[in-house]
Amino acid sequence: MGSVAEDLFPTLSSSSGASDRSLDPVANSSSAIQPSTADYLDKFNINVASDATLSAQAFSNLDATATSTAGKAAATGGDTTSTVTGIDAGLDIHVGGVGNLTALAQGTTDATATSVTDSAEAQGTLTATGIKELEIQTLSDATLKSTAGLVGHATASTTGNDVSADHAYAGLDLTSTAVSGLAVAAGGIGNLTGAGSVNGTVHADSVTAGSDARAGLDATGIDNAWFKSLSDGNINGSGLLSADVVSSTTAGNAIAEGDFDATGASHLYVGNTEFTGTATATDDFKGIGGIANIKGQAQVTANTDVTSVTGTAAAYSGVEDPAGSDAGILSVVANASTIKGLYDVDINGASDGTILGTAKGVFTTTASTTGDTGADDATAKAAQSLFGIHDLNLNLGGTGLINAIVNDTNFTDAHSVSGNATAVSTLDGIGLAGGDIHIAGNATILANVGIDSHSESTAVA
Repeated sequence: MGSVAEDLFPTLSSSSGASDRSLDPVANSSSAIQPSTADYLDKFNINVASDATLSAQAFSNLDATATSTAGKAAATGGDTTSTVTGIDAGLDIHVGGVGNLTALAQGTTDATATSVTDSAEAQGTLTATGIKELEIQTLSDATLKSTAGLVGHATASTTGNDVSADHAYAGLDLTSTAVSGLAVAAGGIGNLTGAGSVNGTVHADSVTAGSDARAGLDATGIDNAWFKSLSDGNINGSGLLSADVVSSTTAGNAIAEGDFDATGASHLYVGNTEFTGTATATDDFKGIGGIANIKGQAQVTANTDVTSVTGTAAAYSGVEDPAGSDAGILSVVANASTIKGLYDVDINGASDGTILGTAKGVFTTTASTTGDTGADDATAKAAQSLFGIHDLNLNLGGTGLINAIVNDTNFTDAHSVSGNATAVSTLDGIGLAGGDIHIAGNATILANVGIDSHSESTAVA
């Protein structure tokens, strides 16, 4: 966001030719933000002389239904170009007093495919962004609230009559980001809140052939933001995700695959923390002139369940399908489901500060088959990486409290009647890691990691 910040705070000269005070925040961190020429105001699309309250809302509802009694049924609710955005890129706002801005992007996609004699395929795809690449300056207090929420359902069902071809495929690809690119400067107290959420359900069911259910879901509160407030600064980013991915068949192989990622706040830059050792204003640009409160919270709840009566059963949560089967549209590429509270954050505050990063996960991954050929294996694999606070560069002029919390509950189960049963879990939990921390006053630093993981496999024969 460095280039965005430079555009937002250019160095100006007065119309008389005399040199005015630079508006570059790095060179004037202790000065009030005050535009000095009309040329500066021309850089903004929206100019308000006094207080302003701005609101932007966007809604998208995609509904696709396909039903066939004698052929293939395919339903597609959106594609990679389907987006809903509250405030799109290219908007610059200047407010001469108190500024209040609210952005909302809300979308749903519902894809349902049902076939009697052939395959059924359902795919839902949608991206939501609350704020995208916004620049805003207020000469007094600023409050920005952005929300991006997605709800998706993909359901495919077939009774079919061809055991080799009449499969059921359901896929869901959802990405929700409340703030994606932001430069904000407040002449008083600065408040920034970004809340991204995803709720997705995927069901694939086949009677005579294979079933395949896939989900690629991502919820982010704040990503790529530059922030400055001359007084207190409060930043809160949250990413919440809930998923249910189910694949079942009575006469074939069943597979389910999902990647579930959530982030509270990442790539957040609040002042300069890369000191060169010289006592210059440029070297000590304060992002927050008063008390700093920074929070990043991410949570994922994901259920991946696979059942086959006469074939194999394979469930992958945060793990890519090694067979690379691709009966449908969505190709999930996952090394691990990733949950990040605060990630890549620079903060330079003049006074006291409280920093909180929380990452929480609840995962259930199960695969079960009653097949009796001796080759009807059950495989359940799950992988998660959780970070409370990662790569924090912090400088505080007062006291500091840092609290990094990671909690993960994981259950992986595989059950086979006649074949092999394999259950594997790979988990990484990191409370606080990376970066440099400098606190002038008293400091309390807490890092808590709690992981409860169980993997069970049962092979009857």
